[in-house]
Amino acid sequence: MDKLVAAVGGKTIDWSFKTECCGASFSISRSSVVGRLGAKIMQDAVKRQAEAVVVACPMCHSNLDLRRGEINQQLEHKTDIPVLFITQVIGLALGLPKKQLGLGRHFVPVKFPAKPLAPPTVP
Repeated sequence: MDKLVAAVGGKTIDWSFKTECCGASFSISRSSVVGRLGAKIMQDAVKRQAEAVVVACPMCHSNLDLRRGEINQQLEHKTDIPVLFITQVIGLALGLPKKQLGLGRHFVPVKFPAKPLAPPTVP
């Protein structure tokens, strides 16, 4: 993931929870667990001043975006860091329109970038 994000002009951050599970298997049966695990992930993202969390897993996207209300309750403050699929990041770098990438469908608004990321570099 880091190599893909960097290849399309994004800046990656080394952070403690980048491979941590969001609790995907508990999405329906124990959503409080998802809220707690998601809060830990987002808390570290805030601490590291991340502009976005990039995921490849649909459950991670769902849990970190859709369940942000529960996550914010766990954190006891609001965090508005958006969650993007890696394919959306690549699409942004290629200059695809936000509407075509589905960025308006997120529960946490995606408010960046005003201009496309740097064009991908070809080795």
